[in-house]
This record gives sequence, structure tokens and C-alpha cells, in this order.
Amino acid sequence: MRPHLLNVRIALLLLCPLVCPSICPAGPNAPIQDTPFAQEYRDPFIQGATEELNDVRAVTVDRRGTVWVATRGGVCQVSAGKLHPIDSQFINGPTYDVATDSQGIVWIGAWNGLYRLSDGIIQREPGLDFPVRVVKPLADRLVISTPQGLFERRAEKWELISGPWHTGSPDFAVVGEDLYIASPTGLFVKRGDRVDLLDQEDGMLSRNLSGIAADAEGNVWIGSRAGLDLVKEGKHVKSFTPAQGLPSTDVRSVAVGPDGRVWIGTDLGMVRYDGKQFSLRHSLRWLPGDDVRDVAFAADGTAWIATQQGLSALRTRKMTLAEKADFFLDLVRSRHVRTPGLVEHTRLKTPGDLSTWEDMDTDNDGSYTGLY
Repeated sequence: MRPHLLNVRIALLLLCPLVCPSICPAGPNAPIQDTPFAQEYRDPFIQGATEELNDVRAVTVDRRGTVWVATRGGVCQVSAGKLHPIDSQFINGPTYDVATDSQGIVWIGAWNGLYRLSDGIIQREPGLDFPVRVVKPLADRLVISTPQGLFERRAEKWELISGPWHTGSPDFAVVGEDLYIASPTGLFVKRGDRVDLLDQEDGMLSRNLSGIAADAEGNVWIGSRAGLDLVKEGKHVKSFTPAQGLPSTDVRSVAVGPDGRVWIGTDLGMVRYDGKQFSLRHSLRWLPGDDVRDVAFAADGTAWIATQQGLSALRTRKMTLAEKADFFLDLVRSRHVRTPGLVEHTRLKTPGDLSTWEDMDTDNDGSYTGLY
């Protein structure tokens, strides 16, 4: 047999599994089943009518699935894709935090006190005539952080939780009976009457702490302007900086999702940690602003992310690669392909809003795009 004919036959045999998998034996190049996977996407950004309303500090989802946010312009409800302020004769200024308790009551920390929202009615909590910056319903407990210190609601009365920590509205978390206070002067661990302080000498990245959350296994995650620390049973375990994969050291908030992943709000966007690696969601692809202050999780798995420019809703849905290919093909045909089949640029009428767009003519919309 001629050498060149032998080479052709060998080439055809090598290509056989790729071009005719139905008649070739199964092997490493056999077709792979297109199984569904979780595809993440976002809704159009949710914003208000003013800059103050878009300055979102905190977000919560009540038992009915209604989303409430605390903003520089007051408390708002998410409705019809917008932030709508809730009129109140009491709250006439900034709000700092919102949280939902086990009974479905939405608690609002405001510049002039604490409010409860139930069945559409807002009522002011008596005895608290100062700003309330952090509100956390914890099982059958309700604890708040104020410039006057930490307070816990017991038998319809508010009692001061005394301790040596800085009273400048620190964040906090509870693990069992232990109270962890992330203050501007370090991490305080209160166990009964005993209080321990963790700072750089104990392995912490910084004393000036900015956020804290505890997971189901008793791990306590603490953020600062120097990164993320992990503490368990009152002992420092590990630190996370860019050397360990954390995209930004400027941590603004910390939360733990229903699946156990740690959600870290930073100046660079929303960071997630699954115990092995970090992932980042940032820029207008995902968020209206990269300064992330808070996140809340809905029953359907949606993550509502509060930023300085509004609210973003991150969702997931099951789809196959074929369905994803069809999605983008339909997108290109609807927005970018024009007669006689050329592909052109388009621009968003509103940055970040994928629901509207307009055509763009360019001098280079032939040749390469014409080959499409």
C-alpha cells in the first residue's frame, strides 16, 4: 500500500469517534451525556427614585417572601422591581438594619430607635431613644447593637449586656450560650461572666472588626479591613488574605448561606467561600455597585445583595449545555443580527439593565461579522 494512502486511512480511523460516534466503538471520545447543571444568573437591578434610597445598608426577606431593605432614605419594600419607601410618621430619616424573627416580625434599626413591622403596621419599640445599628433575632432572643452598647430583650424589657468592648455599635454573633462581639478594639468572647479578648497576638489579622457570622458547625467568621478570620470555641483557627485566595482584604460584611457557604461583602464585590475556594461576583455583570453591605436568602434560594447603588437578586436554575447554547443563540439573533445577517454592536439604554437595548452602527460591521 502506498504510504500516503496508509496515512489517509489512519487519519480517518482517528476521526471516526468524533464524526460518527453512533457507528464507532465507545471510547474516550464517545459523546458525553448533556446533564443539567446549576446556572447562576441575576434579575434586573432593583433601585429607587433617589440616591438616598439606592444607598442600601441591609436587606431581609420575611416569611411571605417580601423583601425589605434599610437605606439612607428610610425603610423600603421591593415591589414591581423597584424600591418603594414605606411612609411612617416615626421613621423620618436613615435606617441601618432590617431583620426578620421566627414569628415573621420585621425589625428595623433606625436613626431614632427600633421599630417593628407586622401586618403592614409600623410600631416604635419603647425605651430605646437612640440609633440602633444592628438587629439580630437569635432563636427566642432579640439582641441589638447601639452606640449605648448591646441590649437584649427579655420579658418585654431591654437589658444592657455589659462588657469591656467598645460601645460603638459593634456587630455580634451567638454560638450556643457564647456571645462573640466584633468591635473596633478586637474580638470579645463572652461566656457567662467571663470575657476573653482576641487580637493580633492571638493570630487575628486586625483589631478593627467590621462583620461577623456563625455557621451551623460553630465556626465564627470575622471580617476586618485586613481580611477574614476563622475562630472556633474561642480560639483563632485561620486567616484568609489574597495569599489564600480572598479577592479583597476590605471586608464589609459576613453571612452564612443555607448551604453553608460563607458570603463575604467587600469593597470589590460579593465573595463566596465553599471551604475550598473563593469566587467573586462584581461589576455591572452582577451588581449595581461593588460596595457590598449585606445579603439575605429567600426560601427559593435567591440571594438578595445590598450595595451602595441598589439591590441585586442572584438566582440559579437548572439547564443543560444545549439549553444554554440556545439561550445565547436566541439572544444574539434578537439583539445583534440584522438584515442581511450581519452581527452588530448594541448598547444598553440603562447601564446594567439587560431588558432594554438599542442598535449601534459602526464602520466595521462587515467582513468578520459578515462571516457569522
